[in-house]
Amino acid sequence: MHRTILSKKTAAWKKEDIINWLKSKDIVFDKPMVKFRLLDKVNEIKPLHTKYVIDEGALKTNRHVLRLPPYHAELNPIELTLSVVKNHVKQNDATFKLNDVKKLLIEGVQKVTSDMLANFVCHTIKEEDKLYEIDFITENKLDNEESHSHNIMTITGDTSSDFSDE
Repeated sequence: MHRTILSKKTAAWKKEDIINWLKSKDIVFDKPMVKFRLLDKVNEIKPLHTKYVIDEGALKTNRHVLRLPPYHAELNPIELTLSVVKNHVKQNDATFKLNDVKKLLIEGVQKVTSDMLANFVCHTIKEEDKLYEIDFITENKLDNEESHSHNIMTITGDTSSDFSDE
């Protein structure tokens, strides 16, 4: 549900629908276009206008959805919870039968305590802090390098004018 798009735009649209959608997004085109060129325009701007069911529901209650960056499971406490459950199943599954696995999943969920959840959240916050620190270090380093290279260019520019034969 968190990835369900509110309204999907597809090639099955009629040309008139595509034109109306583009106009509703203040996209102006000066000459008539064939359908596939119109769809190119749609695909260019569609990410800016994609709405998800979960976001629209959250807005109705004055909430905002924060998305985790892709490939950063360490920022999601539920991933640590799932690892406890999966490890329980892995260590105790001897039959590989669906009913036995279901029972092991339930047992695995019951193994997760409120203290464990609190620890998972604390761990996630520490991981966030590490990434923020790395981000600030990187940003400062890049700013310093940019500033340093600008100074070198300025000095080079200044010294060349000081030694001209004019």
